[in-house]
Amino acid sequence: MKIQLKNLHHIIARFPAYRQVIEEMYRESNTFRSLCDDYSECMRILARLNTSKALNKNQQDKEYLVLAGELEQEILTCINKL
Repeated sequence: MKIQLKNLHHIIARFPAYRQVIEEMYRESNTFRSLCDDYSECMRILARLNTSKALNKNQQDKEYLVLAGELEQEILTCINKL
C-alpha cells in the first residue's frame, strides 16, 4: 500500500533537517503517522483561526499553539529514539 505524504509539509517545514527520517517513519509507523497527521490538522486550524473573527479566537489560538508544541515534542521524541 502506498502512503500519501500529504500531511508532512508542516512538520518538515518545522524540522527540515529530519526530512528523510520523517518520511521514512511516516511510511513505517502508524503511531508516528498519527502524530504527524494530528500536527498537520492542528496547523490547518491555526491558519483558519488567524483569518477568523471569532470572539474566542485568542483562547483557541493559545490552546492550539500549546497542542502544536506538545505534538512537536512527541514527534521529536520519536525521531530521537532512532
